[in-house]
Amino acid sequence: MTVEVLNIGTEILLGEVLNTHAGWIAKRIFPLGLRLGRQTTVPDGPEIRQAVIEASLRAEVLIVTGGLGPTTDDITREAVAELLGRRLVLDEEVLGAIRERLAVRGFEFWSGWRGRRWCPKGQW
Repeated sequence: MTVEVLNIGTEILLGEVLNTHAGWIAKRIFPLGLRLGRQTTVPDGPEIRQAVIEASLRAEVLIVTGGLGPTTDDITREAVAELLGRRLVLDEEVLGAIRERLAVRGFEFWSGWRGRRWCPKGQW
């Protein structure tokens, strides 16, 4: 089974954030009999849509990291919903989970996080 990680974030490509996703994911999927075959990183913005399409054509399992932060140039949700033929819907459960994760890590919730509650319908 082919497994690919698609990292999304301009901050990774600028060297502002160290990308540790592939190693973390590879260690956790190996005991499941899965092996990471490719990792790709794209900046926030229009490149996301094409990267999601290309990766989904190559991989049987696609794991997308990043691309969900409260920025205006992040179109990950929209690209995935479009590719799956699903519409985005409000999910208050997701917003609650975000609030919990931020609190556990000592981060303050601010209004920019409210946009993260939009998810492709049937994502769970």
